[in-house]
Amino acid sequence: MSFFQEQYQNFSLPLELPGPEPRAGFREPQLGAIHSIAGHFAQSGEQAIVTMPTGSGKTAVIVAACFVLRAKRALIISPSRLVREQIAEQFDDMSLLRRLHAFDLLATNRPKLKVISSRIRREEDWNMLADFDVVVATLQSVSPGYKEIPDPPENLFDVVVVDEAHHASASTWDVLLRSFPRARRILFTATPFRRDGKEIRGNFVYTYPLEKARLDGVFGKIRYEPVDAQGPTLERDVAVAKQVEQTFRADRTRGFSHLVLVRTDTKERAKELSLVYAEHTSLNLISLNSSHSLAYAKRTIKRLRAKEIDGIITVNMLGEGFDFPNLKIAGIHSPHKSLAATLQFIGRFARTSEPDLGIATFHAVPEDIEIEREKLFKHGAAWQEIVENLSSKQIEKEAEKRRVLGGFQYDLDELSTLDDFSLHSLQPQCHVKIYRVYGSFDVNQEIEFPGFEAEPIFHSHNPETNSTVWIIRRLLPCKWDSDGTFVDVNYELLFLHHHRKSQLLFVGSTIKVEGYYSQVVEQLTGGDHTILSLNQVNRVLNGWTNLEFFNVGVRNKVPGVKTESYRILTGPDSSKSISPLMAKTFYRGHSFGKGCPDGGEVETIGISSSSKVWSNKSLQLHEFILWCEELAKRISQTQLIATNSNLDLLSAGDELSQLPAGIFYGLWHENVFSNSYQIVVELQNKKEVNGDLLDAEINIGEYQDDGSLRIHVNFQNYCKVLRLSAREGQKYSPDPDESEFPKFRVERAGMQLPLDSFLTDLPPVYYCENLDVIQGNTLMKRVEGFDDVYFGEEQLVSVDWSKIGVNVNAEYGEQKPKSIQSYLAETLPTKTGCEIVYWDHGPGEAADFICFVKDTQDTVEVQLYHCKKASGEAPANRVNDLYDVLGQSIKSTKLGKLDSIVSHIKARHKGGRGVAKFAKGDIETLNDLSGRYPNSRTSFKCIIVQPGFNTTSQSDKVKNLCLGVDEIVRFTGFHPLVFWGSSDSS
Repeated sequence: MSFFQEQYQNFSLPLELPGPEPRAGFREPQLGAIHSIAGHFAQSGEQAIVTMPTGSGKTAVIVAACFVLRAKRALIISPSRLVREQIAEQFDDMSLLRRLHAFDLLATNRPKLKVISSRIRREEDWNMLADFDVVVATLQSVSPGYKEIPDPPENLFDVVVVDEAHHASASTWDVLLRSFPRARRILFTATPFRRDGKEIRGNFVYTYPLEKARLDGVFGKIRYEPVDAQGPTLERDVAVAKQVEQTFRADRTRGFSHLVLVRTDTKERAKELSLVYAEHTSLNLISLNSSHSLAYAKRTIKRLRAKEIDGIITVNMLGEGFDFPNLKIAGIHSPHKSLAATLQFIGRFARTSEPDLGIATFHAVPEDIEIEREKLFKHGAAWQEIVENLSSKQIEKEAEKRRVLGGFQYDLDELSTLDDFSLHSLQPQCHVKIYRVYGSFDVNQEIEFPGFEAEPIFHSHNPETNSTVWIIRRLLPCKWDSDGTFVDVNYELLFLHHHRKSQLLFVGSTIKVEGYYSQVVEQLTGGDHTILSLNQVNRVLNGWTNLEFFNVGVRNKVPGVKTESYRILTGPDSSKSISPLMAKTFYRGHSFGKGCPDGGEVETIGISSSSKVWSNKSLQLHEFILWCEELAKRISQTQLIATNSNLDLLSAGDELSQLPAGIFYGLWHENVFSNSYQIVVELQNKKEVNGDLLDAEINIGEYQDDGSLRIHVNFQNYCKVLRLSAREGQKYSPDPDESEFPKFRVERAGMQLPLDSFLTDLPPVYYCENLDVIQGNTLMKRVEGFDDVYFGEEQLVSVDWSKIGVNVNAEYGEQKPKSIQSYLAETLPTKTGCEIVYWDHGPGEAADFICFVKDTQDTVEVQLYHCKKASGEAPANRVNDLYDVLGQSIKSTKLGKLDSIVSHIKARHKGGRGVAKFAKGDIETLNDLSGRYPNSRTSFKCIIVQPGFNTTSQSDKVKNLCLGVDEIVRFTGFHPLVFWGSSDSS
């Protein structure tokens, strides 16, 4: 039977009774910790974490815990050699428990104690420890995390105690603790958090707050006295040294037995400070650092206790766990920069266990060092309040983190396959796509991961926060291996958080490919969702102050795809580039900058029209959830509050309640123009056709009875019909009346995703007949100013179609009367100055006819003829007759350079796309012309050939539509539109 089991009956837990007739015993916080430890292990085998401030009596609790748990064999891990000796001393003679009247037997009743002073290197060394009741060691002596130390027997110790356990997530600590899986493991610390945010594994079983310790008289008063000193390091060191001496003499005069500790960060600096204190003060100080032997350290501490010296100069020595309450005066020449280290250091000086001890005093030159956003080393810093608040806040944050992360439920068998994995280790980047979800759904349901070969390896859900985490293993073919022998293995994170009150779903993923988000959300909601409007997304800026924007996107109100339909402004505060004049031409797009949320510390924030919000920071999972909750709170506000920057000049648009009538043209999202997206068409025979997504066209189809709109996407000779929902925002889905094939997919970053999912996440821009602009769930109101604008005479050409034998209801074909295109094929080559006529009627065309007409001797005009048959008798005011050709005219402006249009013709002709016919000239003529005329001497004109257009008079609806498109085309550098139509008299 072990000592602790045998002597358990002789151990008691007396309570300290202060007052006129004091009685020694445990203080209440010590008893609280002891009982909490016993209660925890009565029902759990998890590691226990005990939080007690430095100087609150941890050593007595550690020794008492061995009795309470009736330890068979205990291993005590100390943070340093000096602390190891102090703890071993208390176990050896039980003097501490005897003073507390907790163990009153004779001093001859002692446990068999072993102090490990050198590294264990053989299995036999472990086995020899079985003869002892308690073993005290430092980590470096016993952890199998060091390769020369062998693994210990699992059942060697049944109680393992770690002092200063905020180190315990380091690999060498974890390896040691896991070496004894069935032992009752207790972690003691004053600071249960790490600077790196890693988890200290275990359950919080007892916490003794710093403020409570002060009220109980355990943690004494502290004060910071700044030293006003400027100039070089030596002058500041001298000033600190002199003030330290002044406090030392004053405290001794008051009868306090205070000693000095001078702290610095390197041994070289310690040598310099030894000279400073020797030359400029009368203090008798001795240096003590890790290079000194244990015997030297013991002799120095003995001289301190005997007051033979006035203090010591240390390099991170005596910081953790060391018990020496007379150290009350600190000269800080190199401040700590972390909260944990600072609290440990301060705790050394704040003990009140002796009657001849007073207030602890810290001297340092003020510095702008921030610890948890508090500048401790500044004039007027109220250390007592700041330190206590910092400690309690951090402990509360740690407890909240454990509460939230502890709420995640998962399969233990699944977790067992992941070596050393913990939710505490997840730190996702702050980047989410936000959806509004209608109706109820289960965020925790099983999902399939689209677009790539994937294997889910971890899935966890927190029902309280309604958050779900997935970790998947993704296999990708190596680009340098053509036969697929080798694959890259990537691990990806997917985070889902549903904010119930606002019905917002936040999707964070390490895979940021558009279409992937929508595919995941589609499975969760059954399609009952939409992205947010730009106006709603911009509300995340509500409550921010001092906003500065580094990167701002602005969308042109009259965009032309040849020029800048989307402009990006960059700079230290790029929003200052936005002027009132620009606001007349541009809408708001994305923005990224920095500011202070609710007047707090500076953070970055970014938003985009595709319903994304991001920041440069990464957060632990519980903080990430809080970040999403804060975004939901801001988005739920009913209005967009001013940012007090020039960004406010730009409209963020209105929320779209339903699809308006009169959409006539669609343009790919701006990201398609700046990134490489491929379109893949899978045919029924498994054959695939692919190319650049920009080579595909968006064409507007028919409105449906439910208010939705058919969208036709054409690529080469293939077409996919999708349905754009009429509900708030835009969601794409395959048209139910269409066949499964061909399947259209978009490829990027090795992933292929359905076209409808891609368009839902990256919605195109649509233009309405009244020149309103729609993107996603955002409506941008039309550009005003066409009411008093009219066409010039040269823009309207009246044609007597019946007189020239043209069937106005036939666009293409060889029938008689001839079709519109047959007529043009005959007449255009005869135009004065015409050198080339290319006939190109088919999907992907730039125009039905492209003519190169010599304008002067030095210039050439490229004329793009867009033809459309009349849907009824001509002339008339039918906007449906104009939608297609007006959209084609806007689209053709992207080829507004000679080299662009020549390359387009060559590619079309070589591929045999469309009619693919030269009505005049050939490839050689085209090459010769392009060599004679540089881009600078080429102009472009669009001619709308539509017999249904009334050149005599137009309705307001038709006029505004045509004038608006004319403005767009002119903005790109084209000549004004020309309309070939019919007059009332023809």
